[in-house]
Amino acid sequence: MNTKNPETETELSIITTDYVYPTKLKIFYNTNSTYRNCLRTLFKMNPNNFPKFDMDLDDETRDENDYDIDSAAIAMNTVLHDITKNSFFLYLLDKAAARMFSTDREIGLSILFSYDYLDVFHNCLVYFYTNESEFTDTTDCYVELLKRLS
Repeated sequence: MNTKNPETETELSIITTDYVYPTKLKIFYNTNSTYRNCLRTLFKMNPNNFPKFDMDLDDETRDENDYDIDSAAIAMNTVLHDITKNSFFLYLLDKAAARMFSTDREIGLSILFSYDYLDVFHNCLVYFYTNESEFTDTTDCYVELLKRLS
């Protein structure tokens, strides 16, 4: 299935992609900047696709805008496709979406990739992708993520 990114008019392959979740990546961040670098690495963002600005921007604003929307969409759609086969992840998506008074699971996924949850959500994804049949509601990272969402 293909769709166009409305901002860049480039084709996106939503389900059939070469994106593979980086299960060997260690996630650690303690600042906005290091969080954004983790996200760029997770989503395999291409710096050549970052928006170009002619104006002078402070470092924080420039860092916030160094974002490859196409890579993010492909990564998030791939992850969403993979995890919606699992009832425990469906519950996480619904619980996360509810934090924004929503039932939209894409919103839930965005919440789970946010600063407050990424570290433990990444651990859940790594566990799921490497031990899918053993991922349950008693898996430590799942329990931790539920606590954070409560």
